[in-house]
Amino acid sequence: MLPFKTEDIIEVDSNGFTLLGRSNKIIKIAGKRIAAQAIEKILETIPNIKKAVVTLVYKKDLLRSEQILIRLESSVTIEKVIIKKKLNESYGILTIPFRIEYVEKINISAMGKKVIF
Repeated sequence: MLPFKTEDIIEVDSNGFTLLGRSNKIIKIAGKRIAAQAIEKILETIPNIKKAVVTLVYKKDLLRSEQILIRLESSVTIEKVIIKKKLNESYGILTIPFRIEYVEKINISAMGKKVIF
């Protein structure tokens, strides 16, 4: 059986892996619970961003174990300060760390969900 990509949160160990939890699409910013899709829509208003996918990832080595991963389909590199400013305008001070990855294409599935390969 071939492996497939999920958004489950695991920790790899000597026995294979341990399931730590299921990824959800709710992110807590400045004490507010916000749907990842709402953040994506805000990011997609920034010029040159065609599509955005936002997920919450867990990193044990960070002081805070959560980090927002923003994947962008964009023809140019967007400065991190522009993204932070846009999110701050909508949700207040952004205290959760985030990182940006650029992808060539974000596809839309038959169900209307954004898919990255």
